[in-house]
Amino acid sequence: MTTDYNDDYNDEDDDNEMTIVYFEEAIDELILIKLDILSRNNRLNARKEVMDLIENHTDIIVTKHLAVTEPPRCPTWNGSQRLLEAYTKALELYCNNNSTTTIETNAVKQLLVGLCQIIKQQQMLVRNSSTKLTASMESIVTMIQNNISNNKTMIEDTLWEIASSSKTNDNIHLVAISLGFCCCSDTTKWLDCFLQNTLLKQTSSLSSDMELCSILLSKIETDDWEKQIYPVVGKKIKASPDKVLETVQTMMKFVSIDISTTKEDDSILLLLTKQLKSPKNQAVACSTLQTIGLSSKKNAFVVAESLTTALSTLQQPDQRKKVYETLLTIAKYSLAASQNDTTSSSSSILTGLTTAVSKDTAKTAAEARETGICALVWWIAVTKKFRKEDIPDATLTYFRKTMETSTIEFLPRIGAIFSALLSSEQEHNQKKKKPNNNNYLVESILLSLFASSSNVTKVEQGLQSIIEKASSSKKTTAAIEGLLALYMSLLYSLDFNSSKSTTNKLAMITEKVLSSSKAFLYQVFGGEQNATTKQQPWLVRYLLPRTIALYIKYRTKKEDTTTTSLLLSSSKGTNNKQTTAAARTLGYNLIHSDGGLSSSSSISWCLDLVSTYDSSAALSALVDATFDAVNQSCLELERHGAKIKAARDSIENESTTTTFNRIHSGVVRKLGAKLLSLLSSSSSSAEVITKAWILLHFGSTASNNLIKRQRSQLQGKMLKNLIVLTNQNDDNSTSLSDEISKVLGRLACGHITPPNKNDDESKGDGTEKNNDDVLCSEEVHQATLSLITSIGSI
Repeated sequence: MTTDYNDDYNDEDDDNEMTIVYFEEAIDELILIKLDILSRNNRLNARKEVMDLIENHTDIIVTKHLAVTEPPRCPTWNGSQRLLEAYTKALELYCNNNSTTTIETNAVKQLLVGLCQIIKQQQMLVRNSSTKLTASMESIVTMIQNNISNNKTMIEDTLWEIASSSKTNDNIHLVAISLGFCCCSDTTKWLDCFLQNTLLKQTSSLSSDMELCSILLSKIETDDWEKQIYPVVGKKIKASPDKVLETVQTMMKFVSIDISTTKEDDSILLLLTKQLKSPKNQAVACSTLQTIGLSSKKNAFVVAESLTTALSTLQQPDQRKKVYETLLTIAKYSLAASQNDTTSSSSSILTGLTTAVSKDTAKTAAEARETGICALVWWIAVTKKFRKEDIPDATLTYFRKTMETSTIEFLPRIGAIFSALLSSEQEHNQKKKKPNNNNYLVESILLSLFASSSNVTKVEQGLQSIIEKASSSKKTTAAIEGLLALYMSLLYSLDFNSSKSTTNKLAMITEKVLSSSKAFLYQVFGGEQNATTKQQPWLVRYLLPRTIALYIKYRTKKEDTTTTSLLLSSSKGTNNKQTTAAARTLGYNLIHSDGGLSSSSSISWCLDLVSTYDSSAALSALVDATFDAVNQSCLELERHGAKIKAARDSIENESTTTTFNRIHSGVVRKLGAKLLSLLSSSSSSAEVITKAWILLHFGSTASNNLIKRQRSQLQGKMLKNLIVLTNQNDDNSTSLSDEISKVLGRLACGHITPPNKNDDESKGDGTEKNNDDVLCSEEVHQATLSLITSIGSI
C-alpha cells in the first residue's frame, strides 16, 4: 500500500511539473517577437493555451512558477501586452479561488511585483508614449476594482508594502504607488508616498520616472493639487528651479486640472513666468507653460495671459522670441479645437502681444518681430473664430500703420502667415474628417486689420506695385505675392472708402490682370501644364477661386459695368461663345482645392457670386471648363501612370492614381451638386446638364456597390434639372431625349468635345491649342456609365 501511495504521489507531482513546463513553453511562445508576424489564428491559439492553463491549474502555476520567478523579458510591445494579460488573469483567479485563510500572501505579492515589472518593461519599449502605459495600468486597476471579490484588502496592503520598500529594483515601487492610489479610497497617504519618492527625493532620473506615475497624475483633482501637490512643487521651484523644472514639466504632461482656479498671487504660472528671465531656465519654463496651456482649452487662455503679461518684463529680443513661439503653439492648439472656452477674453492677450511686438523694431530684433507678428495673427484668428469681441484698437492701429509704411515688404509676410494658417486647418480637417468651416477667416482678419486706414492711398499704391512686379516676373513667389495683393485690392475696392483716383488706377490694373488670357495669374496657376504633378501652395488654392469670384462681383458693381462676361467670350467675327482663361483657371482650381475650399460652403460661396453677378451662359461655361479640367487632370494621371509602368515602378503608379480619386472625388461631387442646383434655376443646354450630372457621379461606376439610398439621392438631384429641361422643350421632348442620348453615347464611347478655346490663345509652351476631339479619361468614362445606370432607374 505504501508503494501504491508513493506512486500516486509521484504521478501527481510529475503532472504538476509537466504543467509548469507546458506553461513556460506557452509563455515563451506567447511573447516571442516572431509571433507578431504570424497569422491571427496562431496568436489566438497561443493565447487560448496560456489562458486555459491558468484557468485549469491556477494554484499550481501561481505558487510553483509565477510566485518564484520573474516575468520573462519581452522584446515587443505586443508580447508584453499578452504577458500582462496572463499575469492579470492569474491574479484575479488566484484571489477569487482562495479564502483569506488559504491564500499565500507571498504569492499575491510576487504577482503584483511581476505586474509592476511588466509595466516597467513597457516603459522601456515605448519611450515618450505614456498613453499606452496609462492604458496598461488602467486595465490592472479595472480588474482589481471590478473583478476581484475576495482578498481585495490584502491586495491594497501588499501594494502599500511594495510602495514603501526602497529596495525594489527599477523603481517598480512607483508603479505600485500609482496602482494603490487608483484602487484605494484613502488617497492622501498615497499622494504623500508619491511625493516622498519623487519630488522630495533627490534622484537624477525623476523626469523619466514620472511616466510610471502617469495614471496617478491624470487622476489628481484640483483639491489634491492645491492641498498636497502644489505646496511641494512651489517650494521646490523657489528653492532650486534648475534642478526641478524638468521634472515639473514631465509631471504637468499628465496633470489635467483647471489652473485658473488657483490663487493669482501664488500659482505655478507666476513661479514659471519668473523663470523666463533666466537664460538657463527660460527654455524649460516655456516648455512647461506650453504643456499646461495644451492640457485644456481654458488653461490655454490662462497661460497665454500669463505669458503676455510677462513679455513686458523681458528686455532681450531672444527672450521675447521664445515666448512668441510658445504663444503661437498655444494659439494653433486653440484654433484647431472644434469648440472653445467662451468665458475667457483674448483682448488682454492681443494687447500684450501688440505692445511687445511694437518694441521689436531694431534690425537685431527682426526674427523676434516675425515670430511675434505670426503669433499675433493666429490669436486674432482664434478671437475671430470663437469670440464675440472686437479686436483691440491698439492691435488694429499697429497693423494699419505697418501696412501703410511698408506695404511691399509687409504683405508677403502676412501671406506666409495665412498660408501656414490654412495648412494647419487642412491638417485638422484630415485628422478629424470634419472641416472647421473657417472659409471666411482670412477675409474677416484682413477686413479687421486694414479697414478704415488713415492712408488708404499709400496702401493701394503698394498693392499696385506688387501686382505690377508679379506681371513682369516669371517667379512663382512673385505670382503668389501678386495674387494676395490682387485679392487685397478687390477687398479694398468693394469694402473700403478708397479715393476715386486711386481706385480707378487699381481698377485698370485689376482689369488688365484678370481679363488677359496671358496674365501671370493664369500662366502660373492655370494648371494647363503639369496639371497633376504640380502642387499649388495652400494660399493659392484658397485665394485664386475667391479672387476670380470677387472680381466678377466687382465688375458688376462698378459704375462703368460692361456686358462682357469674364468667363465667356465671343470668337472674332462669329457668334460662337468660348470659355476664357479665367473660366478654365477657376474650374481647375475648384476641383483641386483642398484647404478651406475643401468644404462645400466655400465652393458654394464662389459659385454663388458667379451665378449672382454673371450671366447664366457664364455658369454654363464654368460647367464646361470644370468638366474639361476634371477630364484633363485624370488624363494626366493616366499618362503619368503609364510612364511609371514603363519604368517598372507600378507601386508608385497605383499610389498616384488612387490619391487623386481619394482626395478629390468628394470635392468634384460637391462641386457637381452645387452646379446642378444653380443650373436648375436657369436655362441650360442638355449637354451642360449632362456634364454636371457626370461630375455628380464622379468616383462611382455602373457596377460598384452604391447602395440603393445613395443612388436614389443622385437621382433626386438629377430630377430637378430634368424637369427644367422638359419645361424648356415642351414642344419637342423627343428632341431633348435624343440630345441627351447623343451626349451620353459619345461620352460612353470614350470621346468628348472640350470647351472651345480662343483662336489667339496658346499653350504655355508656345504651341497652338488643339480643337480636335479629346478622348475621355477612364474616370470620366466610368462616371458616365454610372450616370447611364442612374438614368435607366428613373
